[in-house]
Amino acid sequence: MKNNAIDEWITAVKRKLFTPISKKQVTFLESDANICLGGGARGGGKSLLLAFDSMLRVRSTVNGVKRVSVDYPQYKALLIRRTYDDLMKNFKPFTDRFAEACGGNWVERRKCYEFPSGAVVYLTFLDSIKDVNKYIGGNYHYIGIEESNQFQWDWISKLLGSLRSDDKELTSYFRMTSNPGGIGNMWLKEKIVDKCPVVEGKKKHIKRYDLRYTEKLPGQVFLDHHGRTWQYVPFGVLDNPILLHTDPQYIRYLMSLEEPLRSMWLFGDWDAQVGQFFEWNELYHVIPERDFKLDLNRHKVYRVMDYGTSAPFACLFLAVDEFKNVFVFDEVVEAGLSVTPQTTKIKEAMARNQLLESDIYLSIADPAYWIKNLEMGETPTSPAQIYFEHGIKGMIRGINDRLAGAMLMRDLMRIPDSKMPKIRFTSNCTYCIKSIPSLISDVKRPEDVDTDGEDHAYDALRYGVMYIYPNFKTEVRKEKGWREKLKDEKQSYSGGVPAWAM
Repeated sequence: MKNNAIDEWITAVKRKLFTPISKKQVTFLESDANICLGGGARGGGKSLLLAFDSMLRVRSTVNGVKRVSVDYPQYKALLIRRTYDDLMKNFKPFTDRFAEACGGNWVERRKCYEFPSGAVVYLTFLDSIKDVNKYIGGNYHYIGIEESNQFQWDWISKLLGSLRSDDKELTSYFRMTSNPGGIGNMWLKEKIVDKCPVVEGKKKHIKRYDLRYTEKLPGQVFLDHHGRTWQYVPFGVLDNPILLHTDPQYIRYLMSLEEPLRSMWLFGDWDAQVGQFFEWNELYHVIPERDFKLDLNRHKVYRVMDYGTSAPFACLFLAVDEFKNVFVFDEVVEAGLSVTPQTTKIKEAMARNQLLESDIYLSIADPAYWIKNLEMGETPTSPAQIYFEHGIKGMIRGINDRLAGAMLMRDLMRIPDSKMPKIRFTSNCTYCIKSIPSLISDVKRPEDVDTDGEDHAYDALRYGVMYIYPNFKTEVRKEKGWREKLKDEKQSYSGGVPAWAM
């Protein structure tokens, strides 16, 4: 397409195919932030907006002539959804609309649009970390994630590394759309929504629906320590005059939903969470750190661990009283550490709690600690052995029965009438307090948590309570002899047999 026709063409495309329905959509399209999240509530036109922005973002104006992304021969964009069906059925119709208007052709073999200029826009779905790894080291000027709450943070973090540009006119942008909820609710809230808090606008009343609410406006852009800028633009059905006037059935459907889904989908409330696996109330589950006193005469101290190196490893310290109340009083959770530095972090936690190794009643760990690798020397060595050689002793294998462990955890987290739950956390255990309430049910196995969530602290705690409560609903277990195995391991530990040798 000739440059002298660009202005006329953009106007025609906007008029015929897309017109921003609110100032907030315009804010999203005009945002210069490196990373921008748009949405919150449902019905805001997020998919159409992302498709338009990926192809028709204005990149330069020379002598009154505008050039958009797909005018540049070197332009490469990557648009992502979680599943193939969602990509093809719910998103591709929008991208088709704009690609055809720009003269782009869909190339099925490469799953991309090719434009006359040579620009390319890829569509893909990411169902596993293997899919994510295909795009590591790429060179994209634009990455757009649809329904980003369906992705875990480490996937997003890796994709951010594939966003780069050496062309001043082709600034690289990372764009996401999402509603609250899902496995990504915690990191989206923590990394973007909370750091770019919305500004309260006018109080509004829609008489047709007798609906009162306070308008949410975009807040300030956040600058991180890497020099990247982040922005959150909240919009949804209440900013969509088309739906408000033409589809009262949809509006009334959103209004009729039970909480917390109503707050999430109608108002874009990130503090609400549907599908939570555990009952949670900070008034009951969290104790101010200053109010908890560890008493070695009264408490047995357990050290429970979930293995990870590139993914976070987690070590929690539990105090268990004579009534089997479990108090999680300290935590170590960190990603990117090899095994030996992990032992240093654990010792630091021991020191700040004035604990000796002899004060630890038992250490219960992820069975993965006993898988041998080549971390030390040329002889395969297990992480459990490395821990032992660095003074972390008394480790036994945790029982990795996910369903039985989930049932037990759910029961212990429940808030009884006028009583406290059996598991409580001191306020310094910030990772536990953020991650465990955010866990949701697995879609395919609703009796278990979704393992794509931040389940590292949960898994460590699950190993611990399976030992502390060995007789809980044992009928759900299929294998035999697990209690005897635990007893044998405890006896071996007491007798001084190296834990790594078990």
